Amino acid sequence: MAEDESAQDKSLEPSAKRRQDFRKRGEIAKSQEVSSALVITAGVAILLLSLDGALRGFSAVFTGCFSLVAASDVGGFDYEELLGVIVPHLGNILLVPLCSLWALTLVMGLIQSQGVIPEEPIKIDWNRLDPFANSKKLYFSSQPLMEGAKGVAKLVILLWLCAYALKPFLADLPHLVYGSAGGVLAAQKDLAMAIISRVIPFALIIALFDFVYQWYQLEQKMMMSPQEMKDEHKESEGDPHFRAQRRQRQREIAFSQNLRDVATADVIVTNPTHFAVALRYRKSEAPAPIVICKGVDHLAERIKAEARRHDVPQVENRLVARALYAQCKVGDMIPEELYAAVAQVLALVFRRRKARQMAR
Repeated sequence: MAEDESAQDKSLEPSAKRRQDFRKRGEIAKSQEVSSALVITAGVAILLLSLDGALRGFSAVFTGCFSLVAASDVGGFDYEELLGVIVPHLGNILLVPLCSLWALTLVMGLIQSQGVIPEEPIKIDWNRLDPFANSKKLYFSSQPLMEGAKGVAKLVILLWLCAYALKPFLADLPHLVYGSAGGVLAAQKDLAMAIISRVIPFALIIALFDFVYQWYQLEQKMMMSPQEMKDEHKESEGDPHFRAQRRQRQREIAFSQNLRDVATADVIVTNPTHFAVALRYRKSEAPAPIVICKGVDHLAERIKAEARRHDVPQVENRLVARALYAQCKVGDMIPEELYAAVAQVLALVFRRRKARQMAR
């Protein structure tokens, strides 16, 4: 009863995490009908392309066998020599089509699975072998009835299509007994094409509808109840790895936004290899310089690279750079105890800027 209520309550769209979990388990929308229809279609195309070569090969087999039989004595027939005639020709006839069909089946399987390899190991579920535990699902649910009805309907339609395709050829079939080998093969080719031209479109239509049905079934299976959504949210919030990833992403976004402000800085105070702090001083903005961006290690290198792009001066001062990085947040004014040290840095920058302007 609780399971029925839970199933009826699944009214929320699946979250990205739920979709990812299903994908990790290999539960994706796929249809065996699609693989079968595409492989059959491609297989027919391969056989049609290799048909002329196959006819020549079979003709060579018959000719070689008849010549060998005619040239042999009744008591001295060499079966090994006969196999030596048949096997090479049959190998040439079947090798390329069979290898192509095998490759197509493999490719279709990869396309159907979307390249997903389940991360969870394959486990044997012994409960599935218990007929009593699964009797309701196997015998009293709609799924086996639907699958059985679908199989019977496909079989009936295929039989009808084959009978409809064979009808124009029925009157000529008895006459094939007196026909030549080439005439029989040509008639069989026409008969096969008549059947295939009707069966393949039907198979493709069935494959399309079955894939849509499988996709719909998967979407319904992934639907979530409010309680499942709440539990997933709690689980994600409590996952240290998830929290660390989120904080790291937030820091990257904030740093990228601050990095754009480096172009407006007056100076970059650096510890040559580790720290970089961008300062800006505008009397109209704040009574003291403010930190507009800071970084350590590779982030410091990005700040210095951005400063070089915009011709922002860089001043090396290990103690001031470390103190600013440790004591200031982005957007804060520098503390009073660093006024004198920062003032010296800014004075140096302003003197260089003034000298440069006078030189021009």
